[in-house]
Amino acid sequence: MRDEQQYRYAASHYLHVWLTFDREIHDSFVMHGPTEVPLGNLLTRYYAIRTLRGVKTIGLTPIVRALKSAIASRTIDPVALVNDVNQRIYSVYADRNCISAVSKALWMIFRHPIAIYDNRASDGLRAMGRHFKHGDYSIFYESWNNYFNQQSTKEKISLACEWLVQSSFAANLERHGVANSEEIRLWADSDWFRNRVLDFRLMQAGTDPLHPADVALFLGPDA
Repeated sequence: MRDEQQYRYAASHYLHVWLTFDREIHDSFVMHGPTEVPLGNLLTRYYAIRTLRGVKTIGLTPIVRALKSAIASRTIDPVALVNDVNQRIYSVYADRNCISAVSKALWMIFRHPIAIYDNRASDGLRAMGRHFKHGDYSIFYESWNNYFNQQSTKEKISLACEWLVQSSFAANLERHGVANSEEIRLWADSDWFRNRVLDFRLMQAGTDPLHPADVALFLGPDA
């Protein structure tokens, strides 16, 4: 599949994920702050619950408290936020690095410029020629942010998002009352949406190969 199609798939796939899952979690966190039930749903959906060793016994209260402290700190530095919350819960969950779970939760609160740490996205960055130590969020974020702000990357994401707004997938969403064209345009133009388009593109480049049926579903005849 051409790189152009890969980015188009990432954009349409993330729009689907936003509408079917992420939007509800984000809205819950914004309205009520992080709480255990939506946090548990988030970490289960994104396979990050397993990084919290002993969570079945300990529960999610420690990470909820750490997230609330992060919100109260009013810090906007992504690396500082992720590392601070990770440090607060590190010893609670058996001295386990929890940056995958932490970055996913913080993204749902702050969205961009948080970058989600995911093994598949990390593998994707490495496949793109970036090299960094596994589990080091500071180096991962520097690599991710540099790639996100690279002119060629920005152009590819921008073209994919422009295509998305005019795609048959977006038209079908509007036809069925799921989202209107103005909403889709607003999302597609935002940094937080484009942040996740890159995230999904990197997962494709890493260890998440595309199935032809998924490609057909999201790209349709427009590709």
